[in-house]
Amino acid sequence: KTFDNLKMKPVKDHPDQKSSSKKAKGLRFLSSPWWCPVAMTLGILCLGLSVTMIMLGMQCPCPQDWIWHGDKCYLFSSGQFGWEKSQENCLSLDGQLLGINSTDDLDFIRRATSHSSSPFWMGLSRKKPSHPWLWEDGSHLKPYLFRFQGAVSQTYPSGTCAYIQRGSIFAENCVLAAFSICQKKANLWRTQ
Repeated sequence: KTFDNLKMKPVKDHPDQKSSSKKAKGLRFLSSPWWCPVAMTLGILCLGLSVTMIMLGMQCPCPQDWIWHGDKCYLFSSGQFGWEKSQENCLSLDGQLLGINSTDDLDFIRRATSHSSSPFWMGLSRKKPSHPWLWEDGSHLKPYLFRFQGAVSQTYPSGTCAYIQRGSIFAENCVLAAFSICQKKANLWRTQ
């Protein structure tokens, strides 16, 4: 076969009337004077919303691995240490050991620890049985928040520290190794 045999038939120069009238009806909005400004406005809005969503996604209120609840971030440690070393670890992360100031905080922590059989140090301690229970910030324990389980009157040379286990609060020798819960303020930004 020669090249001349492979030539294709030419396409009609004029499209048939039916297809051109359908195209004209379907694309009629393109000839509107409002089409271009509306399309541009919608495009700019979509771009603005996309950028806003990306920026909001980058503004996480807590560092990686911390859990956000209310106005605080919480970190459940992966290593077991005595109370004092746990306190130092939290301070090195710009936080402090867990402090509970409301029933909402307590309910959240109880739910978070109820699945684990491990003890978690809190930022609550006392030096002697005659001394009050104090949080790390120096504030007194509010008696209506919770009751200790087990023996609380036991005395230890290093002091008595509080821990939470399966949602209940206990008192124990501060030198014993346990996991800990650190907390810090969440990085919440508000427009004024």
